[in-house]
Amino acid sequence: MTSHPPSRNSSDEPGPAEDVSSRPAYSPETERQSAEFAAMRRMLTASRGTFSLSITVCNSPALRDYLVDGLLEDDRDYVRIVPPNDTEGVLAFVQESLGSRTPSALFIVDLEKSLPSEGPRPAIRSLNATREKWQQCFSCPVVFWLPEYAVRLLAVEAKDLWAWRSHQFEFVADTGERTPSVTQAFAGGIDAVLNLDADRKQFRVAELRGRIKAAGKEPARELVPHLTNWLRELGVLLHRTGELDEAEAVFRRGLELSQQFGQVENVARQCCNLGAIHKTHGDLDRAEEMFRKALAFAEKSGQQEVMAIVYANLGTIYETHGDLDRAEEMYRKALPIGEELGRQDVVASAETNLALIYVTRGDLDRAEQMLRNALAINERLGRLEAMAADYSNLGVVFDVRGDLDRAEDMHRKSLAIHEKLGLLEGMASDYGNLGLIYGARTDLDRAEEMHRKSLAIEERLGRLEGVAADCCNLGLVYRMGGDLDRAEEMHRKALAIEKRIGRPEGMAAAYGYLGLIFRERGDLDRAEEMHRKSLALAEQLDWKEGVGNQYRSLGAVFNARGDSDDARKLWTKARDLYAQTSMPHLVEEIQALLDALPDEGD
Repeated sequence: MTSHPPSRNSSDEPGPAEDVSSRPAYSPETERQSAEFAAMRRMLTASRGTFSLSITVCNSPALRDYLVDGLLEDDRDYVRIVPPNDTEGVLAFVQESLGSRTPSALFIVDLEKSLPSEGPRPAIRSLNATREKWQQCFSCPVVFWLPEYAVRLLAVEAKDLWAWRSHQFEFVADTGERTPSVTQAFAGGIDAVLNLDADRKQFRVAELRGRIKAAGKEPARELVPHLTNWLRELGVLLHRTGELDEAEAVFRRGLELSQQFGQVENVARQCCNLGAIHKTHGDLDRAEEMFRKALAFAEKSGQQEVMAIVYANLGTIYETHGDLDRAEEMYRKALPIGEELGRQDVVASAETNLALIYVTRGDLDRAEQMLRNALAINERLGRLEAMAADYSNLGVVFDVRGDLDRAEDMHRKSLAIHEKLGLLEGMASDYGNLGLIYGARTDLDRAEEMHRKSLAIEERLGRLEGVAADCCNLGLVYRMGGDLDRAEEMHRKALAIEKRIGRPEGMAAAYGYLGLIFRERGDLDRAEEMHRKSLALAEQLDWKEGVGNQYRSLGAVFNARGDSDDARKLWTKARDLYAQTSMPHLVEEIQALLDALPDEGD
């Protein structure tokens, strides 16, 4: 098995310098909107089967659609109606759209597009004239979703309808507040917003978009420091929730403003964030370029905490390329910075990254110890995303040892956090790792389900490393199910992607799995060729598990040829290597193969 790309808790954005537990986890506006949404849900449940008229104020179409989508998931009998831009008879259009359907709640959106800023507004006159008919036609809550200006028009020009409303909900951020206090709770304090659950993240995104829009395209100089903080925070939230194109655009605007107004500290942060976007897309050269720019600016401005984050990200670049020594050098540069600054979050990130190096080198005991140290720190600091990464990586350690029950427990803990926080990349890794566990248990249907869930997210994110891993893992499922042609197709897709991004560990895995397919077909020469390619890459990486796997596979090739002496030599190497790397279950399997061989000289 090949684990999904590892989860890391060295984020693209440095966390807060102060103890996050001493600061509110989100703004009062975010909390208010979350409470408003909960109240709306209670109203819809309580009013089921009874007519009520509600007005919901929301200026952001993106937030409105997110909220309505969430409500539609609550009840399949909730219905959304979108009248055309030239609608005059709103009730008639709604009735025609519903046909024979009987909704348990009705959401009418985009009506404002039928309300011109000047001239007559027949849609409003129609609504006012038909106010009593709505109650006659519908025994369910009817909710009009409108921006503020349309609500004002409705209140003035449809007074009779307005008097019928029983509830009013508001999802409007306070975009006028521009004082420094607005950003003090969030400027640089990214961990606070990353701990928000998925709904609150969307509220915060809408809140930040409102502030940024209100600042204008040419903001006043005194507003720029706050605006660049808002842009940075918005970009990080968008990156985490999978909106990579918008995140990149937001980071680029923040970088331009920071450069224009000489904010060297923000330049370093924005370069680091752009590097993280490029890395997610698999463009490692551009990612490294941005990380090195970030490092130069961080060194110039003396931002040691940013330097530590950049070192960690550079380490992941080198690790992806298979240069473990250089990767370890970068991670070890970050560790003393965290210790010197008293930044336990930086220390935890460095220990996590070093632990992943030890996993590759087969030192599982040391890896587990470092991951548990990191987890203890992150639990104390309340860093939920980092805790999820630690759980996931501990799951990988248990998986390598063959302890599938503990591995599954860790991955499910990680998944629960990622789902709560709405972090797509983490969810994809968790689904992929759970798929591997089900595959090891030969539960192929559930394994395929998990890998396809992971693949769908990775393709949406454009994260090539994850797409390659999922293709490779789906290939494993198909091979175990006897579909060798489909398995080969998936492994070749994975190999092509791994070559494109230059990740030797992934290439080694794909070659090894192709070797297994050729061996099962009886093409032993091509099988040996694939396994030797995989072995060379694994040895280059000092990837102990990978080296052992290829010794094992090559031993099987020689055994199939009737060459039991060479098979014995290769399996003995594999057994001894597995013994060195704390994998007793594999030692037992190899010993069984050795015991089944004829005695030497027979």
